Amino acid sequence: MSRVRSGWMIVAVLLCQAVAVRHVLAFDMETGETLQAKASEIARYLDLGSPGGAEGAIALAAGLLPESAAVPAVITAKAEERKPQPAGAPAATVGPLAPILSDIALQTGYDEKDALVAVTAESGGMAIMLKSGAFSLPTLAEQLASAGYTGLFEQPAGHFHAMMPIVITADAALAIAPGETLEMSTKNGVFLVNTGTLTVHQAVISVSDDHNAEAEFHPFILTVKGGRTFATGTRFSGLGFGERPSLRGVSFVSNRFYPVRSEAYLRDNRFDGLISLELRGLSRFDISGNVIENARGTGLFAIGLSSGVISGNVIDRSTSHGLRLIEAANIRLSGNLIARNGRSGLVAGDDFMLSALENNVFLSNGSDGLVVEGAACVDIKGNASIANRDGGAQVSKSLDVAITGNLLAGNGGDGLAISAALPSQQPTRIAANRIFANASGIRADRFGTLQLTGNDFTHQSPILFSGALSAELPRFLAGRKSGGPFTVSALDEGSISAANSPQLDGFSLVNLSHCRQQGDGL
Repeated sequence: MSRVRSGWMIVAVLLCQAVAVRHVLAFDMETGETLQAKASEIARYLDLGSPGGAEGAIALAAGLLPESAAVPAVITAKAEERKPQPAGAPAATVGPLAPILSDIALQTGYDEKDALVAVTAESGGMAIMLKSGAFSLPTLAEQLASAGYTGLFEQPAGHFHAMMPIVITADAALAIAPGETLEMSTKNGVFLVNTGTLTVHQAVISVSDDHNAEAEFHPFILTVKGGRTFATGTRFSGLGFGERPSLRGVSFVSNRFYPVRSEAYLRDNRFDGLISLELRGLSRFDISGNVIENARGTGLFAIGLSSGVISGNVIDRSTSHGLRLIEAANIRLSGNLIARNGRSGLVAGDDFMLSALENNVFLSNGSDGLVVEGAACVDIKGNASIANRDGGAQVSKSLDVAITGNLLAGNGGDGLAISAALPSQQPTRIAANRIFANASGIRADRFGTLQLTGNDFTHQSPILFSGALSAELPRFLAGRKSGGPFTVSALDEGSISAANSPQLDGFSLVNLSHCRQQGDGL
């Protein structure tokens, strides 16, 4: 039996007992059949496409999630308070797309103008421009028809077919109402650019079944230049123009040099078959209660985020990673279920700082459950990483990381791996974790200083420690009766020191300063 399959045998144990991760030390093998059935129930539910949404999937794994997983109400309230109401009468026209694309390239830092002009050849390189005022889909269709623009925006039986790209300018808003469907033509190269306000509630945004001359093209949605998107209870299906940055499906870009920041408030939506849900440079966002399934790339790709919430989401069966976080600070990643992705469940790093990964479930991913590389002042707390093909959790090239109260079990590789620690006066703290049934318990190489306290290794056999840390096993076992912290340093064994640590150059100096000041506050 493979390690991955044997890992599934203990999944249900985790689901039943993880509420007491930091307190329960017993392991009752007699409940195995019942618990395995629970794990199978979760898999069946995900295979059905999470019919009850993210809430239903997470409810099945409630034993691994704390009551505090819900996003605080104040975040949603603030989002609604900022929701603008454009002034003026609705005004729409048709105009050339090229100037808009040039402007967007300045915002995103990626010039895809030639590619986008090519895919819009069927619509003559023109776009529907919402210039001012508040639009619904019916009022937009009526205004275009009355202006003589026929065949651009059809509406048979309540379905709206866009045959030309749509641009929402800064002074305009588009609202898609419950029960409405906006289908964008793949053949005509249709996409939606939002620099104003887009509101979507209990609707569907999809792509047509035909093909573009550029085989890779699928319609996409891009919010940029201070645009704001509020989406709830909506299905986004089939979007994304390949792995092109900012065009991956549903994308949000905020440029730090632009006076107005883009905003994304996405709650209880379903994203199916996108390349990625993509966030760039945002500081005003709330991504909560969504289902992201069957992504053709990384499920949720985020870079340059600060001060936001990613909570209570399900990310299932992405071709690549479930979630990728780069250059992020002050992020709360909480109560998510990240399962069965082709590569790792979560990869966070490259200046990932002052953030918390708490109460998440990383289940049966194709590589590691979670990977943190290039991080500082990060709290990894109360997560469950189980039955992943490789390791449960991996931390490397990082400093001032605390790993507490996690459940790391049934993984094909190491339950926890620590390597290439960066210099710090603080040890890497590993406390009150439950680690068992992995290929090895903890692997550590070039690990700086580790402090182990109150971890439960019951049923972690035959390998407890591996790598350079294995040499410390006799001392660890001899000291277990004392019940105090076990501290071990690899500084004398060639661990990274300040003199040869160029990796620190990759961190934000401001955030690194805050991290250093935080000290024992992690």
